[in-house]
Amino acid sequence: MESGHLDLESIPPGLRRELEWSKLVQEASHPRKIPKVPGFEVAGQTAPASWNNGDFFDAIPVEPRVVTPGYRICPAEEVNHLVLLLGDAMGHGMAPALIATELRAILRASIRLGVHHRVLVESMNEQLCDDLPDGHFMTLLMGRLDRQRCLFRWISFGQAPLLLWREKSKKVEVMHAQRPPLGLMRMPADYVPEVTLFDEGDVFLALSDGFFEARNGEGSCWGLEGAKNLLRKEMESAQALATACVRCVEEFSENAPAQDDRTVLVIRRCRGEAEVGGR
Repeated sequence: MESGHLDLESIPPGLRRELEWSKLVQEASHPRKIPKVPGFEVAGQTAPASWNNGDFFDAIPVEPRVVTPGYRICPAEEVNHLVLLLGDAMGHGMAPALIATELRAILRASIRLGVHHRVLVESMNEQLCDDLPDGHFMTLLMGRLDRQRCLFRWISFGQAPLLLWREKSKKVEVMHAQRPPLGLMRMPADYVPEVTLFDEGDVFLALSDGFFEARNGEGSCWGLEGAKNLLRKEMESAQALATACVRCVEEFSENAPAQDDRTVLVIRRCRGEAEVGGR
């Protein structure tokens, strides 16, 4: 994906080096390799509309703690539990990139320390309310993929719509955010996570609004229907679907420069996999 339409040649060399370095640092923080969850495929891609990215995605392997309830970071390459994140700061460019980088750092550090998700969310929202200018916010999808129960337990703060392809019925379900975006208002973390059960071939698709709001020459948006039509084509893998989302939006917008950052996250349950646990 292109890094955006910023003309670096018009920028003084010193500032250009700073921008290039900040881009490298941010890109280095993206997942280099998504841990394998047997029976599932997970894929993600992100690209900025300008030089820096106000979106992010992450895939963090975890395992249950033995002594106290909760989860901790798991260094294995093959895991039963995977925390998945997709965040989108309002706007695009340097300021949203700083917000996204701060939020991702808070999330990763908290998960590494074993902080309970409700404590994490409430503290993180309080911090963003303190830090962000009025009217600015961050949307976030946060969930844990459970291989043994074949489910994804998730909560969305303004990150919507979310789509689910049901292989048996050949239908697309549309899901919505349970809570408003983070940083807009102070609120208790008294939410109840959604639970999505996966049968073979089912696909969960999350896209940042840079996809839905992409426009063609006539001013029409790719929108929800564009995503639903792509899901109906039943891609052969999660990575194939993620790549197809990028390609289809670029073709729809006639390869015009992106007006917002674009991030995609795909979870697909493989076909022909034996049941690995009860629900």
